[in-house]
Amino acid sequence: MCRWANNKILFENIKDKTAKIVLRDFGCGATDSGSPAYKICKIKNISSLFIWVTNVDTTKIDRQIWQR
Repeated sequence: MCRWANNKILFENIKDKTAKIVLRDFGCGATDSGSPAYKICKIKNISSLFIWVTNVDTTKIDRQIWQR
């Protein structure tokens, strides 16, 4: 089964603890012989069931708000 997984937290928002910039990967496990596809995304937990995911350019983020 194919799925997206949050691989590594790159930045955390110091003003909003539910928002993070992460390295995500998309893979299909044993059914796929290739490497996973990686993407840097901003995620925000809306509730325990919903996560808002958007693309982000880490060269344009405010480093005063987003910290490692």
